[in-house]
Amino acid sequence: MHAVTHSNDAEMMQALPRIMVEDEELSVRMAAARRVLDLEALDRARQASEDESFRQFLQQRCEDLVCKTHSDRPSVAQRRAYIEASGQRHFLERVACEAAETELRMLALSRIDRQGFLGDRAIHDPDPNIRRKAAAAISRHATLKRVIDETRTRDKAMHAALLKRLKGELLDAGDPQTVGEEALDICKQLEAHAVMHQHESATVPENFALRWQRIAEHVSKELGMRHARAVQRIEAQAEQEAAEPDAHDSGGDPDTPATEEAPVEPADPEAGLNDPRVAEFRASLEQLSSLDDSQLRRDRLAAVNQQLASLPSESRAEFEKAIKALDQRFQKFSEQTEAQISKAATLFEQYRKELEDGALHKALELRQQIRSMAGSLKNDKRWKSLNQQMTGLHGRLKELRDWQHWSNDKVRKDLVKQMELLPRADLHPDALLSRIHTLQERWKELERSEQIPGDPHFAAAPWIWRKFQAAGNAAFEAAKPFLDKRSEIQEKRVQSALDLAGKLRELAAVEQPDWVELRKGMNGARAQLRELDALPHKSRKKAANALRKALSSANERMQQHYEVIEKEKRKLIRIAEQLVHVEDRKEAIDQAKRLQADWKRAGALWRGRENALWKEFRKPLDPLFEGLAEEQQARKQEFKARLDQQNELVREMAAILESDDSSLEEHQGRVQGLTDQWKDIERPDRKTRARFDDQLEDYGRRLKAHQAQLEQQQRQRWWDKAALLHELESALLEGIADAKTREQLKKRWPREQAPSELDEILDQRFKKALGAEQAAEYDEQSSYAARMLCIQLEFLSGVPSPESDREARMKYQVERLSQSMTGELERQSAVQEALRAEREWLTLGVLKPAEYDQYRQRIRAALDQILEINDD
Repeated sequence: MHAVTHSNDAEMMQALPRIMVEDEELSVRMAAARRVLDLEALDRARQASEDESFRQFLQQRCEDLVCKTHSDRPSVAQRRAYIEASGQRHFLERVACEAAETELRMLALSRIDRQGFLGDRAIHDPDPNIRRKAAAAISRHATLKRVIDETRTRDKAMHAALLKRLKGELLDAGDPQTVGEEALDICKQLEAHAVMHQHESATVPENFALRWQRIAEHVSKELGMRHARAVQRIEAQAEQEAAEPDAHDSGGDPDTPATEEAPVEPADPEAGLNDPRVAEFRASLEQLSSLDDSQLRRDRLAAVNQQLASLPSESRAEFEKAIKALDQRFQKFSEQTEAQISKAATLFEQYRKELEDGALHKALELRQQIRSMAGSLKNDKRWKSLNQQMTGLHGRLKELRDWQHWSNDKVRKDLVKQMELLPRADLHPDALLSRIHTLQERWKELERSEQIPGDPHFAAAPWIWRKFQAAGNAAFEAAKPFLDKRSEIQEKRVQSALDLAGKLRELAAVEQPDWVELRKGMNGARAQLRELDALPHKSRKKAANALRKALSSANERMQQHYEVIEKEKRKLIRIAEQLVHVEDRKEAIDQAKRLQADWKRAGALWRGRENALWKEFRKPLDPLFEGLAEEQQARKQEFKARLDQQNELVREMAAILESDDSSLEEHQGRVQGLTDQWKDIERPDRKTRARFDDQLEDYGRRLKAHQAQLEQQQRQRWWDKAALLHELESALLEGIADAKTREQLKKRWPREQAPSELDEILDQRFKKALGAEQAAEYDEQSSYAARMLCIQLEFLSGVPSPESDREARMKYQVERLSQSMTGELERQSAVQEALRAEREWLTLGVLKPAEYDQYRQRIRAALDQILEINDD
């Protein structure tokens, strides 16, 4: 080991690959593998080894060499070949995250299709080419939207390209929201084009036509009509322009003599409107009025006033009001600017003080407030001076940010450790996911606390981020089997809800539905609606809509049925009201009974309506039975006789209960006979029956307690026999089972009057072992069966399994859940399953003494826990 680990002799270095394969000691082979840098040799050794632990070690060694960043690592070509030969997803993802060479990360990324991972690489990889390649491989729109959101400030060029790509894909797919936004944008631009000057908007631009042609078949009717109106307006304007004569070509006739005087036109009171100075001033005023308040300056206002003074007096009044409004705007803006400058100066002094005190977060808040004022003050000289002073303090701000980053790196390392511990933590998968999310949010908070608005994005070192991300992926993989199985179960529930909705619609659609089944279906649909929270969020709305629509159609059909039933029952009420006119009382009673039978056959309404109609129906029938006094008296006597009979049964049961517990089992036949007699009694008295039921419950409780005591004694006898049998068989295997030892064990062997089937099995095995010279060899299959029984019982009892069995227990839970969903697992109570497992344990083959004691303690503890819970 020392030579392999420390020697640098050339012959030793050449012999390392052979030692790695041929040495007998696992530790020496591992030490040699740690110094071998040849990936092909390591892979050949891995394939040739039969030791699973050594094969996993070599696999991990190869992966570490591929991702290694130090100089002593294989060549790029060799690592590239190893990556191309590997097909393991977790390894490829690790290379894509951790490999130092860009080409290796690019190669690994080209073989990965998991959308979430591609999104992470598109956001966080330091190389822009890899980020773009990962983004190009994303096909799921949800992941693409996440990448677009994250790259908004990190990579604006890629952000714009992905945004354009997503919009194009959504438009091609006919996404309603995207199509609507695109159509609305086209309509607005066309409408703005339509109100431009007539010489600037003669035809519809070609790009608008192409954009509209791409989405035309998916556009709503309203936007389609709006687009058509805008295009029609532009085309009509073009036609009108073509029809108008050109006013600029109407100059004087060149053949007219120069000396001929033109006819004098009468004075035009609106001649000022055609004055070119007025038109020029109007254009200048309109241009000035269209400026923002921040673009108004005193010199511009002075120039306009000077231009106004040069106009004819009759034209000035038209513009004085507009000039006054501009002066007021300028004055108001000046006052606001003064207030803003004063506020900015105050905030700057606070900002300077916070930087001197080292308060980074407060300084960033003040800096952001000051920067928010830049829009209205950017042209002010005082703001420019203030901005220069802020630029001078930027170095101090970055220094504080660097100290904050140094402090946060300690927290990040702690977050990495916490994330790495999660796969080994015994947490419920939901709790595990919640913890992963909490750690990720904490990481984002640290990153946000280090950002300076306006500066490039500042992030943690790539190596620590890759380590944190790899630990998070490993933690998620630990919970993935459970989440996949739960998703499968939830999907089945969604399908069950949709199937129920379809069945309900079918029942409501037939001409003569089964009203009982329809009512049951409606109750089932209402129950499904109350349990919508158990369905996945993305499928919840779909299932709810299907159930509500099915309930609506079924309820409408049921209301029609109720109307028919109510109509029939009101008819029976009217017939019952006519029975008062029947002279023969017996005939009237017979008809009343027939009406009651018809009432039942008519069907049932909802409870409130049914009770109200029943009262109306009984009102004319009750007087017909009031004269039956003798019949009622006979019924009373019959009831008294039945009551006496019931009281006699109660007294007999009380006498049985006076016996002691050991003799209760002898009276089981008599108790059963009393119970059967109760069945023959018609309409028993409720209070008397309740007394008998209490007595019967008391009897059952005492009998059960006595039987439980006997069972406990029997179980303890089995365990004692199993322990003695194991002691004897272990002694035989170790060769120390002399005659004295056998005789002592024989004397300690429990005896019973009525042995059970398990007693006979243990007795025969003990008898066989007493006469044997040597026991069978230790059974590895029995050892495995004992281990799985421990895991099964610990799962049933809720007792945690040892660390070494944690993976086996998780696998057992997944298999058990799968068998439960498919119906392969026999349904039985936890106690029944535990007792069955106990019998298997007691009849297992020979185990090693250390294994037997360990498994015995675990099984006994789990059994006691299960039986204790059942007793409670």
